[in-house]
Amino acid sequence: MTDLLCNSLLAQIQSAYALVTPALMIEKHSPLFNNFCLEAEDPRTTPVCDLVPEFVGLENTFREVLKKGKTFDLPLINKAGNSYHCLVSPYDNPETPILVTFYNRTEFANLKQEILQRENEIRILKARLTAQSRNAASNLIGKSPALQKIKLMVERLSGIKATAILLQGETGTGKSTVARVLHYASAAEKDPFIEINCAALPETLLESELFGAVKGAYTNALQDRTGLIEAADGGSLFLDEISELPLALQAKLLSFLETRRFRPLGSNREKSVDIRLIAATNKDLEKEVEKGAFREDLFFRLNIVPLHLPALREMDEDVILLAEHFIRHFNLQFNKRIKGLSPAAKRKLLKHSWPGNVRELSNCMEQAMIFKDHGWLEAEDIALRRTEPEANISLPATGLNLETLERNLLLEALERAGGNKTQAARLLGLTRDTLRYRLEKHGIA
Repeated sequence: MTDLLCNSLLAQIQSAYALVTPALMIEKHSPLFNNFCLEAEDPRTTPVCDLVPEFVGLENTFREVLKKGKTFDLPLINKAGNSYHCLVSPYDNPETPILVTFYNRTEFANLKQEILQRENEIRILKARLTAQSRNAASNLIGKSPALQKIKLMVERLSGIKATAILLQGETGTGKSTVARVLHYASAAEKDPFIEINCAALPETLLESELFGAVKGAYTNALQDRTGLIEAADGGSLFLDEISELPLALQAKLLSFLETRRFRPLGSNREKSVDIRLIAATNKDLEKEVEKGAFREDLFFRLNIVPLHLPALREMDEDVILLAEHFIRHFNLQFNKRIKGLSPAAKRKLLKHSWPGNVRELSNCMEQAMIFKDHGWLEAEDIALRRTEPEANISLPATGLNLETLERNLLLEALERAGGNKTQAARLLGLTRDTLRYRLEKHGIA
């Protein structure tokens, strides 16, 4: 579940929740959390298992969350005899890695179902809007022989509605962009392009997300739900990270590809659709087949039209063209007046190996332009990811004050970012919440 969805659920059901540190101390909590606690002047000074009577003896449960990332749903009864549920789950923040939430199970489940349905509707609407900008999406930048091969394949496929296309390439090579290009090169204006990342959802949700579900198919399935396969009817369905699709769903997807028919979860009626399936992966699927992690028959079905996307290091002549394209793009987005790259900046870009490929180049240009308004981008404006091992840093004989070092780094990042905390967090590789915590820790306003 996304952070946005999680926060939305907490806000709507007015949850009593708390963020807990690795030492099992409460760092942050909602006002309603006090209703479940013993009286304390400051809940942050008392271990959570001592503060909540029903948590006595549950220290090992919290440690399981820390060590193994497990989630526990605990049915509890308070001294007044009232029953409720408590969710103890991992939270993506090293300072507060545990989220504790008290909630009403029925209310939570109903809201979760409603929000997932709304997210599905929003995804479908966004896909339809994206189809209207087909010319912008089909602009592949570059003149290298490797890219020319990709363009030639796209042209050939534009007149053929292949049932399956497999895109393979390293992370950041533009598989999502090429998938859109393939769709827009042959789609009508109204044809939908639906995208889903197979690694983004658990198996229990992924099946209903893809194939849909009828009312009553599972607990809290309160209404019929249209799956993404049906939503893509007449257009294209893009399955990113297809290698992460669970084996059980691989079998169901294979059956659909062979018959073009499927059954929504809980239904005894088949539906048929006409879609082009585009799958993408950054893994070697043949090796995944050898390991037993991917079905061989599904691989053969997807590999009818294979398309390998080259790494950026294989397209040296395209690096500058792409960088200048991103400069034009971010000039418009940020209202900047950057003229282009200086000769020294070009040399710096060409020397880099780009392990993150086009995505890394895009992020690099975006970061450089955030801190400059006009003129030429110079070599010193461009911060590149290190591709070689860091040099050993020796500890001075007099020792090192880590607190002082951290404080100085925070101040330097804020100064470079012009006081913008979001950009300072990005420079330090922190989330905004973690940066805020560290600033408060050092008394930096």
